Amino acid sequence: MPKFEIETPLAVSPEQLSADLLNMAGVNNELSPLLKMTAPQQWIEKPIFQWPVNSTLFSSAILLFGIIPVDVHRFKFTYVNTMGFKESSSTLINSLWQHERSILSNGDGDGATIKDVVYYKSKSAVLGRLFKPVYKWIFIHRHKRLKFKYS
Repeated sequence: MPKFEIETPLAVSPEQLSADLLNMAGVNNELSPLLKMTAPQQWIEKPIFQWPVNSTLFSSAILLFGIIPVDVHRFKFTYVNTMGFKESSSTLINSLWQHERSILSNGDGDGATIKDVVYYKSKSAVLGRLFKPVYKWIFIHRHKRLKFKYS
């Protein structure tokens, strides 16, 4: 199963990152302007750490440039707390999409580190190989947006 991870230290408190990032607005800010994920209003208004675990919550259209549908993501979390989550979802392309996000204190009271670990299993091995650089690039883009926002 393909895997990649990325982590970025930021000059902002873990608590502020939690408030800013662990919600659909935070997700879409990171993805912008490349992608947008839709969500029902009831989930847009709740922080991810208040979402229930171990059940599929809703399907989200993944929109290229916020307009063109390119995939559908079915959200399911296995763990949530105020400093991260473990997601075990599926998409039209991937039978399994596991995303772990952790907000880690830098320990010196001077910032935090965002760490994302992604595992996925595509419905086709060829698609899995083709999309790995795309998925990695999207997460690199997300982390660049975070660096820009908190620098």
